[in-house]
Amino acid sequence: PTVGAVSRTHVVPTSASQDPAGPMARTVKDAAALFAGMIGSDTADAATVEADAQRAALTPDWSKASLKGVRIGVVRPQMRAALTALYESRLAALRAAGAELVEVKLTTPPQLRSLEFTLFQMELKSGLADYLATTPPAVKVRTLADVIAFNKGSPAELAYFGQNIFEMAEKTPGTADPAYAKTRDEARRLAAEALDTILAQHKLAALVAPTTGTAWLSDPVHGGQSRGPSASQVAPAAPSSATKAVPDTKAAPPIASKNSSRRSR
Repeated sequence: PTVGAVSRTHVVPTSASQDPAGPMARTVKDAAALFAGMIGSDTADAATVEADAQRAALTPDWSKASLKGVRIGVVRPQMRAALTALYESRLAALRAAGAELVEVKLTTPPQLRSLEFTLFQMELKSGLADYLATTPPAVKVRTLADVIAFNKGSPAELAYFGQNIFEMAEKTPGTADPAYAKTRDEARRLAAEALDTILAQHKLAALVAPTTGTAWLSDPVHGGQSRGPSASQVAPAAPSSATKAVPDTKAAPPIASKNSSRRSR
């Protein structure tokens, strides 16, 4: 993840510990170039205090890199035929580059999903308030509760979709509550252990998997219809793992490779 490398100042937050800002590109080369230009310390984002000092380590000379003999774990979630075909083509490219691909099954601890969603809600409530506090005086909403009230008072805002997640997040105590740190640390531990265990067990340098499924439709009748795999199970492990986009050169969903901190930093 780019948390700690790329400033999140003025980025509308959802879950500060799980949703970092970063480059989106059609090729790895383009993504690396964008990332190199985005790295930097920002006094308004405490997580980036060491970004300037880490710039060289985060931007090695990739032209000299090689995948020859590198063991990469292949995760195969359920996915549509079109995404499967794309995924196979990217795996073939990794093999052609000399990587040794190992079939693995990434098991997510059952309690992690619940912890992750609780963490998301608590960070959404506090993070949105912090963000709104930086906006001009003309912006009258200053908290998540204000946003909820504004939506309720503006029929157009709720004409097609509800705000149940906002309302669930508002009921949490937010990140100032001692329960937040406990939830965050437990989610981080479980996610990191799941990754580190499989990496160590199969002697892998990284895992590769589709980050998400193909784009889906949202409509007033059925709502969002997200289908396909998700790499969200590793999101809470952000401080101890790195996720890099490995997209096709065509417009297509990116493939995510994940490797633990002891191998990437």
